[in-house]
Amino acid sequence: MPTTIEKIKTNLGLEPVPEYMTNGPYQMYDSGGCETAVGEFLFGLVKSIKPLRILETGLYSAISAMFMADALKDNGFGHLDCVEYEQIHIERSKDRLSKMGLLPLVTVYNQSSLDFQPSGEYDLVHLDTEPFCRFSEFKKLYNFVKLGGFIIIHDLNELLGDRKSPWEDFVELIGDKIKDNEVQVIHLPTPRGITLFQRFSPTMAHWRLRTGKI
Repeated sequence: MPTTIEKIKTNLGLEPVPEYMTNGPYQMYDSGGCETAVGEFLFGLVKSIKPLRILETGLYSAISAMFMADALKDNGFGHLDCVEYEQIHIERSKDRLSKMGLLPLVTVYNQSSLDFQPSGEYDLVHLDTEPFCRFSEFKKLYNFVKLGGFIIIHDLNELLGDRKSPWEDFVELIGDKIKDNEVQVIHLPTPRGITLFQRFSPTMAHWRLRTGKI
């Protein structure tokens, strides 16, 4: 079975190039989309957790969307909602998704992520808009993530987690959720950084151990 990278080459004529921050060993399609390794990680995660509903903020050139939607197609079920503010990005992304045979699995909303009103809960939320609103998105969308579900923030590195940085104050917006064990956090040190947050579920024994509720 061809990989998503192979399908992108066949259907779109795109090949990865060295990632601009490292010049290798990581690769990318463009400086705005996720690294190819992160795309493959998202594909594997979707294959592993079998989500019914995924939400992505920040469609840009549909790189991460193609990896996640391709995994949904492989699963045989599930849908991806994407929120994108810029019409030029939507047009480019829809064209790519269509050529990849993935557009029926994706609904695109042309609006600000902070104005978007979800119609229900999501198993996975991928936040990939501008850094200055990532934590506000997290706060807004948190209650729409299923218990045990995941929130991923791309482009989250040590600078974006510094409350003295020019970005939002993560301590003020989501710090209590981390401190109170409402979410557990795993950071992957890719060139642009990717951080996973898993929402607390009372069915998870390891979480009950951590919180002393077992």
